[in-house]
Amino acid sequence: MKKSIIIIAAAIIVGAGIVFLVRSPGKAGTYDTFAQCIKDSGTLFYGAFWCPHCRDQKAEFGKSAELLPYIECSTPDGQSQNATCNAMGIKSYPTWVGPDHSTTSGVLSLEALSQMTNCPLPGASAPETATAPAGESSVAPASSTESGSASTSSTISSGTPAEASGTASASAAVSL
Repeated sequence: MKKSIIIIAAAIIVGAGIVFLVRSPGKAGTYDTFAQCIKDSGTLFYGAFWCPHCRDQKAEFGKSAELLPYIECSTPDGQSQNATCNAMGIKSYPTWVGPDHSTTSGVLSLEALSQMTNCPLPGASAPETATAPAGESSVAPASSTESGSASTSSTISSGTPAEASGTASASAAVSL
C-alpha cells in the first residue's frame, strides 16, 4: 500500500514538472520581434483552425506564431465562417490584410511579409519599401482575393475541414 502511494506521488510530481516545463515561459522565439512588428503595423492574419495552409504559415514563425495578429474565422464546429470574417469579405485562408488595407491570400514568405509591413527580419536591415502603382500591392501574393485568380498556387475549393485535405501546394490558400 505504501509503495503504491509513493509511486502515485512520484508520478504526480513528474507530471507536474513536465506541465511546468511545457507551459513556463522560456527563451524568446526567433521571430518574436518580427511577429510583434507585424502586429504593431496594423496587419491582420485571418485563418481557420482546420486550414492546413494557416498551420503552414504559423509554422514559418515557430514559437513566435503566438504573437501574430491572428483572427480565427471558423465557427467552433468548423462548418462555417464567423460574422467578423464575413464582414471583412474574407474568401480564403490564410488572408493577410496589410497596413495599407491591401488583401493578399495564401502562405506568404517571411520576406514578403517583411516587405508588406516594412518590418525587418531578424539579422536584416529594414526592408526597402517597394513602389507600386496606386491600388496595387507591391507584394507578390500566392493568390489574391482582389483579382480572384491564383498565380502559381493550388486551391482547395471547400470551406469545411473535412474536405480540406491539405493536398495543395504549400503556397496555396483554402477558398470558401
